[in-house]
Amino acid sequence: MSWDDTKAPGLKLTSSEWNNHVADQKSRAKVEYGSGAPTSTPSMIGAIYIDSDTGDKYVAVGTSSSADWQKVVDQTALDSVSTDLTNHTSDSTIHFTQSEISISANQINDLASSDITVNSLVSNNSITYDEEVVATSTIDWTQGNKQSITLTADTTLTFIDPSGPCNLILKIVQDNTGGWNITFPSNVKFENGVTVDLSSDPGNSVRIVSMYFDGTNYYAQITDAY
Repeated sequence: MSWDDTKAPGLKLTSSEWNNHVADQKSRAKVEYGSGAPTSTPSMIGAIYIDSDTGDKYVAVGTSSSADWQKVVDQTALDSVSTDLTNHTSDSTIHFTQSEISISANQINDLASSDITVNSLVSNNSITYDEEVVATSTIDWTQGNKQSITLTADTTLTFIDPSGPCNLILKIVQDNTGGWNITFPSNVKFENGVTVDLSSDPGNSVRIVSMYFDGTNYYAQITDAY
C-alpha cells in the first residue's frame, strides 16, 4: 500500500497498516544478493543485485528478463587496477629509465647504455648545453649554447647554427695584449644596426654577448668590457 494521505493528523496507525507500510517501503529499496551474476527477472526497476562472490553490483533497468540487470560496478576490474612505480623513487630525486624519456643528442652525450636522473636538471651524464665550450673562430652552436673565445688577433667569426630557436651566450676574452677586434657573421643583428668595435678593450678584459636565434638571425646584445 502507499501512504494514506486522507488519514487525519495525529491518529495512530493500526498494526496492520504499519506492517503494510513497512513492507511497501522495503520493496521500494529492494536489494538482492546471490552467488554469481543475477539470473532471475528483476522484480522492479531500480532494484539492486550484489554478487556475493565478486562484489559486482547490478541495477535493474527493466522487468522483462534477466537481461534487464545492468552491471554498474565491476569490482574485479577495480581490484586489478594498480599503479606501477617500480622505476620511480622520490625524495628530492625522480628517476627515469631510458625508455621513459627522450632528449636530443644535441643536449645529452653518451646515453647509449645508462639511465638518467632528473634532479634540478642534473644528469648522470654531461649536459653540453649547460657547459661553457671553448671555441675557435668557427663556433659550432650545436656543441653547446654557452661558448667562450679568447682573441689573440683580429678575428672574423663563422657560426654553425644550432638545431632550432634558442638563447645563446658568447664570452669574448682579450689576451694579455688586448685591443683585438672581432667581425660577426652578417646575420648577427645588434641594436640599431651598430657595428661592435672591441679595438679599445684592454688586455684580459671580457665581454658577454647574449643572443636569441630565431632559426635565421641572431638578435644580440653585448656588454661593456669587464
